[in-house]
Amino acid sequence: MKLFSVVTLICFTKTLYSSPVESNISDKHVNVLLLGYRGSGKTTIVNVLHDLFNLMQYDKMTIRTRNPLLGTVKRYDGYAEGIKLHVVDTPGFDVRSIKNEEITSFIAYKVPRLLKDGPDVIFFLFSVTDFTIGIMPSNIATVFNFVSSLTTNERLKKFFIVLTRADSVRMTDEEEQLLIEQFKRRFLIYVPEAEDFLNSVKYMIYRDSTGIGEFGRMGSAALRRAFAAQAYSEFMNL
Repeated sequence: MKLFSVVTLICFTKTLYSSPVESNISDKHVNVLLLGYRGSGKTTIVNVLHDLFNLMQYDKMTIRTRNPLLGTVKRYDGYAEGIKLHVVDTPGFDVRSIKNEEITSFIAYKVPRLLKDGPDVIFFLFSVTDFTIGIMPSNIATVFNFVSSLTTNERLKKFFIVLTRADSVRMTDEEEQLLIEQFKRRFLIYVPEAEDFLNSVKYMIYRDSTGIGEFGRMGSAALRRAFAAQAYSEFMNL
């Protein structure tokens, strides 16, 4: 993740969540679909995209409610500078085949009802703590086939693989690219046919509580702001 300058980041996040009254209201809508295995951090990303930068790590509070998003598909609407955002969170994929079949069927049924035009952006989350120690879900090929089936929608403009729990990775282009290449190699062991797909999507990296880069150490709130700024800059360019 290429860091924004401190000044740019502060200016961006001040305008990012200004109210529609204070901003130039746009007709632009962005539909975002979050996918990933259990524990990959989807609920955290929902929080980040809705300006909750100061929650503690693993806090399940989601856009100012106290209802954890476990086992459900739910849409959350928000407004950012010139963008009306619709984020759909989904239950995490499961390594158990029968359970995972229920989950994918449920997602396939619910998402078209919540995002009637389909997603503009898909975030597919993977926890760094899994694949960096040689663990990849045994049913990743099945999950990949399901996720790939969602990319055929004509509305879809961007697909991101988000590598989460990446606190141990320094915030430099070199270190982050090494992480991405490591992820690709591990993924291709299980899904060799995914090479073109992995080379065509974009990558984002999310850190929970600490990050070290050229500006020194960043805490969780600053990391969340940086990730949100990067995400919304992508949304604005759709």
